[in-house]
Amino acid sequence: MGDEGKSASEPDVPVAAEPIVITPREPPPPTLNTLAVVSLVAGVGYFAIAVGLGVSGRTAPLWLVVVPAVAVFAGYGARSQTMRNGRGGSYLALLGLVLGFVALALLAFGWALSLLTR
Repeated sequence: MGDEGKSASEPDVPVAAEPIVITPREPPPPTLNTLAVVSLVAGVGYFAIAVGLGVSGRTAPLWLVVVPAVAVFAGYGARSQTMRNGRGGSYLALLGLVLGFVALALLAFGWALSLLTR
C-alpha cells in the first residue's frame, strides 16, 4: 500500500543528508577589567573634585582621602587580575595607581605644610 509510487528497480536505501558544517566562532575581544576602570575614574575624579572645589592639601577635607585610596586599591586589584586572566585594562589600572599615589602625596604634603606653618 505504501509502495505505490516506487518502481521495482529503486531499492529502499535512505538518502544521506548534507553534512553539517560547524565553523568555529572568533573569540570575543578582550574586555576591560572593571577594577581598572574604577581605578582610573577615581584617580581622575579626585583631581576633578579638587579643582572643582578649589581645595589644596591644606584645605582638603578628610573624606577626600577616600577617592585616591580607592584609585590605589582598585589599581592594585586590577593589575593582579589582568596578569592572571589576561583581560584588558592593565595600563588603565597603572594610570589609576599613579594618579592615586600622586593625589595622596599632594594631600600629605599639604597637610604637613599646614602643620609646619601653624
